[in-house]
Amino acid sequence: MAIQQDRDSSLRAEIVALQRRVQVLEAEAVENERMRLLLREEHSFRKGVIERAAEGICVCHAIPEYPFIQFTVWNDRMKDITGYSIEEINRLGWYQSMYPDPEIQERARQRMKQMREGEDLRYERWEITRADREKRTLGISTSILTTNDGLIHVLALMQDVTDEERYRRQLERRVVKLEGLLPICASCKKIRDDKGVWHQLEVYIRDHSEADFTHSICSDCAKELYHDFKI
Repeated sequence: MAIQQDRDSSLRAEIVALQRRVQVLEAEAVENERMRLLLREEHSFRKGVIERAAEGICVCHAIPEYPFIQFTVWNDRMKDITGYSIEEINRLGWYQSMYPDPEIQERARQRMKQMREGEDLRYERWEITRADREKRTLGISTSILTTNDGLIHVLALMQDVTDEERYRRQLERRVVKLEGLLPICASCKKIRDDKGVWHQLEVYIRDHSEADFTHSICSDCAKELYHDFKI
């Protein structure tokens, strides 16, 4: 009888221990599911931010075989800017597609090497060739990402500044046109251009700048020309 009681007591203890273990496992399962949902929400949030960003956002790392760089992040804006999907750019290559000129391609490789060594790009201007062969100018900024896989990942933000760059060049050309000494007639105030042709002052300035003219009369001239009138 005593032996049977001991066995029953031992069995009840085992059952209680198993019940507690089941409770612990159930609690762990609930916590794991909660963390999974949180991670999924965080991933969804981050993906949404990246995909809807106004800038091109991509992440890449070096690989030993062709095309020597592989992208793991490539948002929709990157496809708009370059004309390539992530599958296409990983197959054709960033350097090989964006910089078809061998000299510029090598310069881009060297700059990327410097960047991996700590010299981040800070809104540097680089001209690329899109998939449709159109030339575009990008402002590129980069940063190194530290991960647990032992690879050096590069986060790059890219803005298409082609229109801004064209406008800047137009302004520079206008400034150059107005720089230097302008021969001006001491009497009639006409300006002589570099071809020896004389132009009215207001016509020359209008043609070589963004300025335009409207006519009035200054107080000194008004007194001289209309001295009988009260000014």
